[in-house]
Amino acid sequence: GSDNQESGSDNQGSGGDNQESGGQTGSVGDYNLDFSSGSSYANGLNETMIEEVRAAVAKFIDNEYDPNASDYDKVLLAHDYLMSITSYQGNPNANAAWTSWGALVYGEATCWGYASAYKALCDAMGIPCYFVKETGDDDANTHTWNVVQVDGQWYIVDVCSDDKSSYSHYVYFLCSDEHFNKYES
Repeated sequence: GSDNQESGSDNQGSGGDNQESGGQTGSVGDYNLDFSSGSSYANGLNETMIEEVRAAVAKFIDNEYDPNASDYDKVLLAHDYLMSITSYQGNPNANAAWTSWGALVYGEATCWGYASAYKALCDAMGIPCYFVKETGDDDANTHTWNVVQVDGQWYIVDVCSDDKSSYSHYVYFLCSDEHFNKYES
């Protein structure tokens, strides 16, 4: 099927001189993150939750991130980090599991929560990343994942499906459309 992609923010910040604007954007690392209402990682969050997501992303940058790492190592780091702190929650209404807050702060998420959290981590590292959702009328039952750019090439990353997999935690890491469709259908 066809997919909708939304970038959520322009992840090319201007460095350490970024200013917060009305509490909606903020610098984490060297990049601006868009926490405005409706952005892919602030959607459905109140101001307190947004601040907690910002703090969780900043903690990841401060404690885990190596700015000298390759793009591959950065996207792998975000993938593995998210799987290490988050468990799958099938009920999107339980503890805001459909949000980045559910994944990064509470530690439980649906695919929507994993994908929005992964985008936040990638944006903070300066990795081009899109939040992708299947087309459909029912967002609650729509699968979501990410598309990331590594060394000039675009790949699919589905952290939620990898985290739920009993086979391998890397079936949906940097895969092609053909590979993704083979396992998703």
